[in-house]
Amino acid sequence: MMLITNEICAKLCDSFLKNIAKTDEIVSYYNISSLPDNRGYFYIRMLIEEDEYKLVLKLAKNEETPIKTGDRNILFHVEDEDSLVLIQDVSIKGYSAVKCQDIGVLHLRSLLNTLACNHAKSVSQGFYKPTVPKSIHALAQCTRKNDFLYKFVENNNVDADIFKREMEKLLDSGLEIFDPKEDNVYVVSCILNNKLFFRNVNNETAHCRIVNISSEKHLPIVYDVLLAMFSCSSQVLRQHHFHDLLDYYYAVLKKNCSKLDIDLCKILPSKRFQDQVRKFLPYVKIEIAQWYCEQFSKSTDITTSSKYKDLMWSAVSEVYECIEFPCITREDCYQILKSKCDSSEAHISNWSLLPIEDYYRLTINVRDGNEHETLAFLVQSAKLNHNPCFKNEIFFYNSFTPQARNLGLEELMDFCPDCYYSRQEEMLVLEDGASANYDMINGTGSLSYNSLCVIIEQLAKLHASSLLYEEIMTEKSGGLFRLDTQYREYNGNGMEHSGIDFLLESFDELSDRGNGEKLQMNIVECFCDCYERLRSYRNVLCHGGLWRSNILFRDDTNETQCRIANYKLIKYYPPSYDLLLLIYLNADKETRLNHEARLMERYYIELSKIFKRYSFDLNKIYTYEEFLDSVEPMRLISVGVAGLYLRDLRRSSPQLFCEDCDLHIKTKDIIDELYDICNRINK
Repeated sequence: MMLITNEICAKLCDSFLKNIAKTDEIVSYYNISSLPDNRGYFYIRMLIEEDEYKLVLKLAKNEETPIKTGDRNILFHVEDEDSLVLIQDVSIKGYSAVKCQDIGVLHLRSLLNTLACNHAKSVSQGFYKPTVPKSIHALAQCTRKNDFLYKFVENNNVDADIFKREMEKLLDSGLEIFDPKEDNVYVVSCILNNKLFFRNVNNETAHCRIVNISSEKHLPIVYDVLLAMFSCSSQVLRQHHFHDLLDYYYAVLKKNCSKLDIDLCKILPSKRFQDQVRKFLPYVKIEIAQWYCEQFSKSTDITTSSKYKDLMWSAVSEVYECIEFPCITREDCYQILKSKCDSSEAHISNWSLLPIEDYYRLTINVRDGNEHETLAFLVQSAKLNHNPCFKNEIFFYNSFTPQARNLGLEELMDFCPDCYYSRQEEMLVLEDGASANYDMINGTGSLSYNSLCVIIEQLAKLHASSLLYEEIMTEKSGGLFRLDTQYREYNGNGMEHSGIDFLLESFDELSDRGNGEKLQMNIVECFCDCYERLRSYRNVLCHGGLWRSNILFRDDTNETQCRIANYKLIKYYPPSYDLLLLIYLNADKETRLNHEARLMERYYIELSKIFKRYSFDLNKIYTYEEFLDSVEPMRLISVGVAGLYLRDLRRSSPQLFCEDCDLHIKTKDIIDELYDICNRINK
């Protein structure tokens, strides 16, 4: 064991005076412990004039070469045969270590503030891009050797073989994810165990020191901040503060980078930062679980601790969630729960994801005090839903409805299921209508006049939100505002154009009537004429897919309520398009002939009531005559889309068509109507 001689001590004190204290004074007194304590630290007490300094001297380990610049805790590194490091004793300035279970949100904010400062300095010194992703190699090696981890999993009723196999896949994919590409900003990692110290000011945690930073470990900046958060916080704390803390870190990092003339938005824009959070989360969780298992297997004291077992199982179960549900994270569930019920007492017990056709059903079990509740949601994901029109629904929930709410149109928004979480271009988490007692009407029969009236009331809210949005924005901007010019990419009409071709291909009855070639030309001319006239009418955001599966009903004691779901086919058309499509798809011929005019009138009355509530006169914006003028030109397009839907239904469910005479009758009605419309237009 090395002894610290007076000669070495004097040399260190002299270096401290010149390089750190910046003084020519002489140390009038010093005292040093001749042997290190159990952590390998020596202590020096110095008296410079009247000021006493307490410093700590540590022997540098071969594998831990301290950083020489950028960290105020390490004063200097003496490069001699003794490899001595002189560091501050932070306890002199009121800093102290805090147990993990005692760390709160203020501690984490302080840590992230310090971390952001260190990361900004690291970025300013150059982008660390190791040629080999050492971190994931080391993590993979440790995890694969950790038999204790897999035994622990097996003891908790999880198939250890499946867990190990899926873990291998995840770790193998990590080699590519950690590869130093342009979008990975590497920094000197600042997070090592048991090296965080906090200081309170006015009874609040105000400062954090990270001591003994190793310059040998380079990590992606996002990985490092996630590692800091997960190693220093409980699952409960993260549930309520995870996303807010990440936003805080990014804001502080941006501020510190700006001071160093670095534009963070160029090297790590906010969206890429969020994308990398999701990308690195599984590997951070693996590293945390790996660390818990190592501690658990080494210590005989903690193997009997139920609290430590719970912590360890929480860490391992989060890894298992990443394996079982790769398209959504527990952190996504935190956001969903916060949107659904913002309770500081609610805690997620567990959650699951079940694929159903082109969406998932998400179930979150929540504990709030002594109360337990199961919440259900529908998740639409781009990975599962390959419909190119999914972007329309993303637009509807990410752009249109939030902006409409911001303009004061909140009370109109009950026509659609609530959206509790969205991830740009990737995922939507919507209200599960079944959990709110909404359901589709069984069968394929026609709806009654009263049911159609209920739907029309909700449809009027959708159209009114579009019209009022434009009117309010026109007043605010001082110029004409229209949704189709603002959002051109969501103004497609490919489905209707395909209706021209499919009708002659799919319905033999139509082409058998008279001259088939002449009829084909007739239909094409009629469709083209209708499309030419579209822009001459006042248009609204239309639903575009009002078949029965997209209409949900709930029967309460006093009234029937309705929600309109699925906005993948939204388009900017005259409102009569939606009304006619609704009627042709959901009413029989008798109801249509007897009540179409009444339904149109009722719709306009509902629209007028809504406008009056918002102090607008609908008659000055969109007269009843203008509305009616668009009905006949839109009839052909609406009937064509209705036929397209029935064609697709017949292809996907041929047995249903064989057994359901209502569908046969409705199909024949659509064909007859199309033939009559084309003949009327060309007379």
